[in-house]
Amino acid sequence: MASSDPGTGFSVEMYEAYSSIMSLARKINTPVQVPEIVLVGKKGVGKTSLLEAILGHKFGDTGTSTMRPIEVKMVNNQQCATPKITFMHDLALPQFMEDTEIPLNKVPETIRDRNKKSSVPIRILYEFKYCWGMTIFDTPGLLPKSDPAEAIEEVESIVLELMTPPTRMLLCVEEATDWERVQIVDFVSKVDPKRSRSVFVFNKFAGLLKNFGSFRELQLFLSANPLMDTPVFFTSLPAGAIEAHLYKRRLAQLLKGDKDALELLQYDRRYEKSIGVVALQKYVLDWTLNKYQDLIPEILKRLRNHKKQAQQNAYKVSAQLEAMQPHQLRANASVFMSEFLQAIEELVQGSIEGRPAQNGETLFEEKAHEETGEWHDCERREITFNPADWEIASHASRLYGGQQLERLLNEFKAVVDRCTDIQVSRHEVAAALGTTKTGLGPDLIWAASDITRTKTVQILQPLVSQLIKRATYIMKNLVHIADSMLESKRAVSQKLLTQASVATVSTPVLGATSVDQYPYFAAYIKDNYNQFVDSVADKCLSKCLDEFTCTQLVCWQASRLGELPQLKPGADQEQIFAHVSELVQILFGDIKNRTVTNVILKCYNFFLVPMQSQLVLSMHGCISQLDDSRLNELFEVAVTKAHLTARAEHWNKMVESFLEQEHTFLTAAASFTHPVF
Repeated sequence: MASSDPGTGFSVEMYEAYSSIMSLARKINTPVQVPEIVLVGKKGVGKTSLLEAILGHKFGDTGTSTMRPIEVKMVNNQQCATPKITFMHDLALPQFMEDTEIPLNKVPETIRDRNKKSSVPIRILYEFKYCWGMTIFDTPGLLPKSDPAEAIEEVESIVLELMTPPTRMLLCVEEATDWERVQIVDFVSKVDPKRSRSVFVFNKFAGLLKNFGSFRELQLFLSANPLMDTPVFFTSLPAGAIEAHLYKRRLAQLLKGDKDALELLQYDRRYEKSIGVVALQKYVLDWTLNKYQDLIPEILKRLRNHKKQAQQNAYKVSAQLEAMQPHQLRANASVFMSEFLQAIEELVQGSIEGRPAQNGETLFEEKAHEETGEWHDCERREITFNPADWEIASHASRLYGGQQLERLLNEFKAVVDRCTDIQVSRHEVAAALGTTKTGLGPDLIWAASDITRTKTVQILQPLVSQLIKRATYIMKNLVHIADSMLESKRAVSQKLLTQASVATVSTPVLGATSVDQYPYFAAYIKDNYNQFVDSVADKCLSKCLDEFTCTQLVCWQASRLGELPQLKPGADQEQIFAHVSELVQILFGDIKNRTVTNVILKCYNFFLVPMQSQLVLSMHGCISQLDDSRLNELFEVAVTKAHLTARAEHWNKMVESFLEQEHTFLTAAASFTHPVF
């Protein structure tokens, strides 16, 4: 048979189980709402006496009006075989600024010293092994209507503030009297109109019983109760000074006197559960017990979630240790490579997965970078223009990848079309003709072709170089956008991993979910990608520069332009200069148009197409060529294994701890939810 605490009737084992449950709730950070009770009533009706009856100890300064709230915080402490009382530092009285432990028999005296008019409660910590955690507020007594209105309003304001929180039980105390003279109900209805959290206690019941001379009179009183749907108790409590060691005996005597008087009147035993402070004490303790029992499923759920998370982490770390084998590293590296290349391919082809609003660039933003900048002519002068005036498509849109390259080519064509007018000097014409030239038509065409070739190289080649540089930036910029895409996948994968049970979690591979743990490997992949872009850009530039041909080819192409302007025989030097200048303009215009068209086509064929067709093979080649030692170096295998081993030990210990706590909790919960009295 379980031993019981004589003050409450609950078993010692039950209080120990409660202590274990609350200790575990704190360990796993489960919030626990401590039940709170507010004592409300007029002066002199026995609120402090009722507080003492609930605690089972002589506690307050009975007979003295409570001038400020008293907050008693009850805490289950299995180390306290007798109540341990601590008065907390007093915010209202500067002479009591330190926490002070007080013997139980000195509590009334200490309360009397601090019982000064204030809205700040006297805070008392009550620790005992035979109590639940709860907080009881003893409030100042409500004043009669004959007192000054200002004083009444001040007291009611303090009391109502303590009554307002909707989770608090309201223990409403009034002297037992005829029902029509009960006044506390109207006051309580201000904060609890439905009386859903109110309990009414009518004290000094022994005095009222003397007014009943027969069973019929008593029955009429009890049956006329207007609070039938609300818990009601009738009590008789000790009044005046009484020795602490005689307190419980006096409570028992008063209860026996009330029951004897009721027996003489042959009362209806249906009301027996409403008679006496023991019945009230049991109701309050049962109410708090139910509050805590309702928490048990939530605590168990949190505990099992913690255990499950620890098991998942232990499993994940174990799988990561297994993944440190060379063959697994190589396979995992290929997985990440595939995900990275897939992201690049989507960005090049066109996709919103890269979040263009966040990661795309307008034309202005693109040219703001140091590695891009504005266009410059052959003399390094900046070419400034309004993209809207030049009708640059999508200049205000945030783009990346293939679409951004398309806009760049559009801009390149506009710059070449508008900024490549050439000027020919007499010196250049004379130098091109030389001393052996006759000044006849073929010689003039040759001179014009030579000047055109030179001017084409001077004017267009810098623009082509800037074009390839900008295109290189656009493709290299895809790395951080791909990172952003993989980061999103990582978040989704982590969420799915958290939701999945341990049994359904497959062996983790590197992929997007864990590449951030291996920065050297990630940097190796990105470096190889950038090197590939550079090699493609160099080849594309070389192909584009092939457009700047020799003088003979320019002259040959001039012969295919059809009828050119002819110079009349006997022309002077001025006419020859004008004629050659005209030929240069015609030839340059033709070569410019052809060069721009061919450069754009070569950017597609030798830059964009290799990014789609050759990148995958090249990048996977950089993985296959790695030997085991290089793999170990990139993945920092030695350091990573040591770190993972320590983490595995930590999570395995956590799993063992949670399993032990779960067993302890279930044992304690069984005792707590099935109490033995």
